[in-house]
Amino acid sequence: MFLKFNRVKKPLCVVLILVVVISCMIFTACNPSQNKKLKIVTIGDSIAEAIVGPSPLTERESFGYWAIIGKINGYECYNRSVSGHKTAQLLEVISAEEEDATMTITHLMTADVIQVSILGNDFLQSNTTEIILSALQNDYEYINEIAANSTVTFASVIERLKELNPDALLIVQTLYNPIYLGSKFISQSDIERFNLDEDAAREAGSKIVGVVNSIVYNYLKENPGAYEIADVYTAFNDIYINDKERGLNLLFPDDVHPSNEGHAVIACCTQKILEKNNLADSGSALKNYKKMQIELAERIYPENDNDTLKREINNAKSMDEVVEIFFRLTKNQVPSY
Repeated sequence: MFLKFNRVKKPLCVVLILVVVISCMIFTACNPSQNKKLKIVTIGDSIAEAIVGPSPLTERESFGYWAIIGKINGYECYNRSVSGHKTAQLLEVISAEEEDATMTITHLMTADVIQVSILGNDFLQSNTTEIILSALQNDYEYINEIAANSTVTFASVIERLKELNPDALLIVQTLYNPIYLGSKFISQSDIERFNLDEDAAREAGSKIVGVVNSIVYNYLKENPGAYEIADVYTAFNDIYINDKERGLNLLFPDDVHPSNEGHAVIACCTQKILEKNNLADSGSALKNYKKMQIELAERIYPENDNDTLKREINNAKSMDEVVEIFFRLTKNQVPSY
């Protein structure tokens, strides 16, 4: 009787072990972040390169949004952006047949995630004065001409990226509104000429940026599923509406690039997309970001009230909350080098 029971029990154990092994294999396949270290590649312009914006520059890899995303998720992270690049120049880079020392093509072909920041310089490197003056007079003929050319080039960029790596998650971010009353884009004479108030200046900026961002939205409408949009425009604008001072602090003093806090907001936009696509774990990422920001404050702001900062950050329920807390409680602090 005992021998007979053992004969039945042994095959049953084997079956149970197989079930467990197969379940683990299925779980791993459905959760790629558990299977290997994911690779994210950032390409585009100076916003993405983060040479201008993060301050001090020695902390570029603490404040640049691409570096934040890489660190909190444990990604293999590569930034192949070039300051000043317009859409046409980005297309040249990714269309190269021979590989150079940057290995951009190789990295793109082996990436799990590709994030693109582009189009801004197509307009900034045009006659911005004419663009803004025309917008203030509700004339969008000039900017629409620029947009028409950029639309074609942008489509070529997306198609080339899909050709290089059809399986990667592609993220394209929108451009934020850098125009406000007193910004470098609107002169005092223009303010007086058009009798501008804050709302009018902001609205002109929104319309101009809207033309830029429509290129991104229109392509996706015509090609559903081609990429995910990181809606940086709305994230920045919502903060500006709720807290004008904080909204302006999202910009570097040059009124073009994102500040440290601006980069953090872009990182939040990106992180939500990664989590939605099961390429990042919200719990571990939030835990890592809290730890990262507390350690950063203690290292570069040693004179700050970091006990309060640590307590509030540890109680935060989201990455957005951590961003607000960190920059509110380190505001006007001079970093220690």
